[in-house]
Amino acid sequence: MNDAGWIKLHRSITDSFVFDNPDRLKFWLWCLCKASHKDRKQTVGLQEIQLTKGQFVFGRKKASTELSMDESKIYRLLKTFEKREKVEVKSNNKYSLVTVVNWSFYQGSEQQSEQQMNNKLTTNEQQSNTNKNVKKERRKEIDIFIPPTITEIEVYVLQKEYCVNPKQFFDYYDSADWVNAKGKKVTSWKRTVVTWNSRELKNNPNAKPFIKKTKSVKEEKPWMIDFVSEDNDE
Repeated sequence: MNDAGWIKLHRSITDSFVFDNPDRLKFWLWCLCKASHKDRKQTVGLQEIQLTKGQFVFGRKKASTELSMDESKIYRLLKTFEKREKVEVKSNNKYSLVTVVNWSFYQGSEQQSEQQMNNKLTTNEQQSNTNKNVKKERRKEIDIFIPPTITEIEVYVLQKEYCVNPKQFFDYYDSADWVNAKGKKVTSWKRTVVTWNSRELKNNPNAKPFIKKTKSVKEEKPWMIDFVSEDNDE
C-alpha cells in the first residue's frame, strides 16, 4: 500500500450493495486504502502525476496481485463501482487514475465532519422554522375574528357586571368595522369589552354595572293595554 494510517468506515456500509458480496467488499476496502489522504505527487514510469485527496493510480496487474483475484474480475469490479458512481476512472495507454467519489465527505477531518453536521442541523432548523410559520398561518386562518351580536355582548357584560352599555359598544365597533382606536383589527371582543369597562371606571369612578331594563307591559303588548282600557270604559 502506498499510504500508511487508517481510514473511516461508516456503519451504513452494511446496508449498501458493497456489503452483499465478499469480492465487492474486499475491492471497495482496497480502493479506500489505496486512495491518497492528501494532495501529493506520484511518479509513474518517467511521468510525475499530481494526485488529490481520494485519488490513486490503478493497474490491473498490481491490483490482481494485491487482491489475489484474476484481472478479468478486477476489471468487472471496477466497472461495477464506476457504474454505481462510487468511483470515477480516467484511463490512458499507460495507467488509470481512480477517484473515490465523495472522499472528503466520508474521510474528511473531524473539523470537516463537524461542519457538515452543523450544516445539516442548520438545514433542519430552517425546515423546523418553516413548519412553525406554516402552522402560524394555519392558526390565523382558523382564528378568524367573528363579530359578536348585541345579545352575546349583553350576556357577557351582565355576567361580569361590567359598566358597559352593550348597544353603545356594538354600535361603536360595528361602525368602525371592528378596528380599535390604534387602527388594529379587534381579535377578541371580550378583551375589548374589558378595556372599555376599565376606561368607563377611570372616567367615572361612580359608574354602575349595566342593568338590563325590563320592558313594561305597554312596551311588550300594547294591544293588551288597549283591551284593558276598553273594558274600563264599559
